[in-house]
Amino acid sequence: AAGLLLSLASAGQAWPTYSVLDVSHLPPNPGYTSYAKGINGPGHVLLFTDVIGPGFGYSICTPTSCTLLSPPFGSDWNANAVDKYDGVAGAVFAGNQIAYVGSNVIGYDRANCPGCGVGKDSEVFGVNQYGEAAGAAGFGLPGLQAFKYTSSSGMVSLGTLGGTSSEARDINKAGDVVGSSQMPGDTHTHAFLYTGGSMADLGLLAGQDAWAHALNNRQTVVGCASDAGTL
Repeated sequence: AAGLLLSLASAGQAWPTYSVLDVSHLPPNPGYTSYAKGINGPGHVLLFTDVIGPGFGYSICTPTSCTLLSPPFGSDWNANAVDKYDGVAGAVFAGNQIAYVGSNVIGYDRANCPGCGVGKDSEVFGVNQYGEAAGAAGFGLPGLQAFKYTSSSGMVSLGTLGGTSSEARDINKAGDVVGSSQMPGDTHTHAFLYTGGSMADLGLLAGQDAWAHALNNRQTVVGCASDAGTL
């Protein structure tokens, strides 16, 4: 699998065209299996590489080069998102998953996750240019809860749409968050947009489930939904 950079070729067309650039061959990743996990405003790609040394690694790639990232807190880690300044966020593993943003651990074992039960997992899936993050964490409840993290408020649970669990996947410049939540009874999942202090159900297509994965600064949301029983 190859890592990809997508660049807008023409902004004047109703349906823009893109050029696709393979960055998987660039140093330090030649010959390895890799795939893109995220992209920031300047167009730098967060690339996961399957075999380095042996093992795995993450790189920040431009159209001309890739820079291998050093593990922030040890060798057992993942990176899920990249911010405007090439800072990454995800989780480190120390018996449990512990969320981090850049060089800051923000997970359950720190004071900025009040109410989080000991041993509960946390992970960041989205980060914006201000270091604000979104993900999922244990807050001493039966399931994981979507959270929003800011340096001033710490890790705050966003709740659910009535079910046991929820998960936040992305956060924009304004601090709006998208993700998915189980519904009452936990038999179905709906996409949500969290803005203005409340979680809004984004509705469905023809099926009964939906998931939101990303949004932009205009609150345009992308994801997937079931259509008559099929994704």
